[in-house]
Amino acid sequence: MAVRPGPAGAAHRDPEGALQGFNDEVLDLDHEEFARECAIDIPGPETDYLGALARQWNAFLMAQAKARHPDFPGRFFNVGFILSPEGEVILRHHKVVPLLPVEHSVTPHNVWDRWIELYGRNLDAFYPVADTEIGRLGFLMANEGSYPENARGLAMNGAEVRLPGPVPRTRTSATACSRSRTGPALWTTTCTSSHATSGTYYLNADSAVPIDTFGGGSAVIDYRGQIIGRQDYSGASTWVAGTVDINALRMFRANAQWDNWIKDITTRAVPAHLRGAGLPEESLP
Repeated sequence: MAVRPGPAGAAHRDPEGALQGFNDEVLDLDHEEFARECAIDIPGPETDYLGALARQWNAFLMAQAKARHPDFPGRFFNVGFILSPEGEVILRHHKVVPLLPVEHSVTPHNVWDRWIELYGRNLDAFYPVADTEIGRLGFLMANEGSYPENARGLAMNGAEVRLPGPVPRTRTSATACSRSRTGPALWTTTCTSSHATSGTYYLNADSAVPIDTFGGGSAVIDYRGQIIGRQDYSGASTWVAGTVDINALRMFRANAQWDNWIKDITTRAVPAHLRGAGLPEESLP
């Protein structure tokens, strides 16, 4: 997905989908073999290529790929990453909840002790956010959106615009989840979200049959849960656009007395992983 500044704070999006398709899930490949033969490095040649596109279009580019990590040899993660308009990698998010049992990537949970040693036990370690001139960008990747804790953690770390990554829009539950994680009426995370479903892809280099896994329905959904852009077709690579009003979102967060639930959270009662959000702890009685 590319995010490009436009008139009056507008942003335009082009969904890229997963960089390698979903062949590790479909082909049930050996994990170490996939890490060695198919996973990429970030940064690496692939992000260099995408970085050239970001520079060409003066856009922030958000994408995901199955990628290696230098501290975990022989393993790969599902990684969301952001490239700046200068083509530099400015954020890496390692998916915290895979789609079990078909998704084979490692998560921070699987390597917990070493992960905490490397990154700490705070919001940035699990829900990183890039603070940019067009807003604070982050990822809620695919199955992560099935769990309200992930959406809340990302929002409490300051995310304003997020990319959930490819999720089948043919599932009614996926569409409802997308809107509820965005709109204040349900899970109340007050973010704007762009949901880029996967276009068709080929399972291997010799295949002549395109696969349409996710059935279209890419959408841009604002912080009130309203759909502001939608594309139902996914028979080929396509795009969806919507105006993202960051100033309106920030004004809502600062002034809304109702529907802006994050300001009312009693921080002593929430899970420990949310206590790094800079919210004051209540006084003891």
